[in-house]
Amino acid sequence: MTNTGSTPPASPALAGPGWRPPEPPKRRLRDHLPFADHLLGIVGSLLAIAAVIAGALGVAVSNERSERNELQGAVESLERQVGDLKRSNEELSEENSDLRSRLDQEATTTSTTPRQTTSTTPATEGESVVRHASQQPVGLSSNYGLDLDSRVANWGVVNSPYDGEMDLYFNANGFWAEDRSLFAGSPHSNHDNEAQMAVMQGVPSKEGCRAATALTKELHNDLIVDGTQLCVVTSEGRVAGVTISSADLTGGQISLAITTWE
Repeated sequence: MTNTGSTPPASPALAGPGWRPPEPPKRRLRDHLPFADHLLGIVGSLLAIAAVIAGALGVAVSNERSERNELQGAVESLERQVGDLKRSNEELSEENSDLRSRLDQEATTTSTTPRQTTSTTPATEGESVVRHASQQPVGLSSNYGLDLDSRVANWGVVNSPYDGEMDLYFNANGFWAEDRSLFAGSPHSNHDNEAQMAVMQGVPSKEGCRAATALTKELHNDLIVDGTQLCVVTSEGRVAGVTISSADLTGGQISLAITTWE
């Protein structure tokens, strides 16, 4: 029996002369779609990853540029501040130099100004012109002296027994009480100071001081007491009335009320 169908014969020997093996079935296009979809999914994922990486790189580059700009701005700001500080330093140096120059000028002026720089308004006491009168007693410590011709408020108090302009000098450092003295002028004879004094019985006046005759260079401790009245002829030839307001020889302190006449 001849096999005319598509079913292959049980044996090639039994096949007839017109029999051919059937062709394999052809795959249709839609059979390839699942693989293409899978491939497209992979490509899409890769593109998404690439986009994320590119975005990250872009952000990093942007941040780097921003940081660079900020650093550049900070550097420029610091450079401006340094410039301002340099200018300020130059201005301060000029001001300092100017102040030093002024101080030097003032120091030179002060050193060449006479000792009697402060004046008081002259007053009159009868017909006698008052050159300078203390508003309150002037304190004098041991080894200090003063200038009765001075117009300054403290009468030019100085801590030196060698001052040639000194009219009264107080010394309370003697071991014995009788060694404590008030001197007219410097206690050292190497100064040509003609200051002298006299003890008065009443309130000193210019006329009474001019008429005083019992003049001396030294007043001993027994007369350095509260209330002692003195007339002093100054180193410049004026007369001054001096009252010992208080005396503490042990503590080395006295206070004097003073009036000097022209």
